[in-house]
Amino acid sequence: MAHTLDQSIAVDDQLSIHDFEFRDATHVARFAERASLLTGAANCESWHLGRDGRFSCGTNGTALDSLREWALDPERLISTFVEFRKQGTCTPDWIVVDERPPRWPGDDSAPSEADVQHFMRLRYQLEVVGIRLMDVVIFDGGARWWSMCELLTGTTAWNDRPFPIVDVQRLRRVA
Repeated sequence: MAHTLDQSIAVDDQLSIHDFEFRDATHVARFAERASLLTGAANCESWHLGRDGRFSCGTNGTALDSLREWALDPERLISTFVEFRKQGTCTPDWIVVDERPPRWPGDDSAPSEADVQHFMRLRYQLEVVGIRLMDVVIFDGGARWWSMCELLTGTTAWNDRPFPIVDVQRLRRVA
């Protein structure tokens, strides 16, 4: 389900990600409305949240990072987690924030079957090292956003409800 950001809210460059509590995809959207989260450029990053829903640390993304690339090769995410977990500075509850503006006029950034496949594959791979990927929140570079959690479970809330069992190996291959 597509949601729409409230673009009438003035962005406050002084707001910090550390000032917010994130327990639901709508909290990420509210933060995006109020803070300088959205850049208008392709960007994918992971946020690592404490048990209280507060941002603890994260992986800065680049235009080269994407849900697809991380699903195909999660090694950078995993090695960063393992390294910082040893130091006690990384948390296992993660979300991915994926900003993907249209590449050309008429391009639709809405999540597709490929995104479901990439989300589930990445989720399974991260679970092996103890990371719980709770959601991927996708922004289209305009005013629309989606929650992969909601697309799979019917709710934007991150809870312990299991995602549907998806046989990633048997999914139809998509780009």
